[in-house]
Amino acid sequence: MADLRLTLPSEVDDVTNPVAGDLHVDGVDLAVVTGLDAVVQEVNVRLRWWRAEWFLDVAQGVPYLGSILRKGVSLATVRTVLAREIRRVPGVRQIEAIDLTLDPASRRLTGRVRLRTADGVGTVEV
Repeated sequence: MADLRLTLPSEVDDVTNPVAGDLHVDGVDLAVVTGLDAVVQEVNVRLRWWRAEWFLDVAQGVPYLGSILRKGVSLATVRTVLAREIRRVPGVRQIEAIDLTLDPASRRLTGRVRLRTADGVGTVEV
């Protein structure tokens, strides 16, 4: 699997890569990512894609509004919904762990997903 590489937040600069998550420029060329890094990047993209966001296929994306962003949802439900979407990413062989933390005061959910691919184990921040 080979994809165009996206700029990480730690790689943002004022000249060639001013926006995190945009196409990454390496010198004068667009950077390409393969293997484990490509799968991790695709999982990151999938988890930021809301259901019905893409007009050509409204069935694609994570159902945040219907399944996660509602009153009384359990972390187990959130894990199940995220795992279902992660398993749809080509190259993901196994989800080793989904660690989630909910801060009730700020109403913020954060976490980390550890997944296995043919090229090794990768981590995705949620």
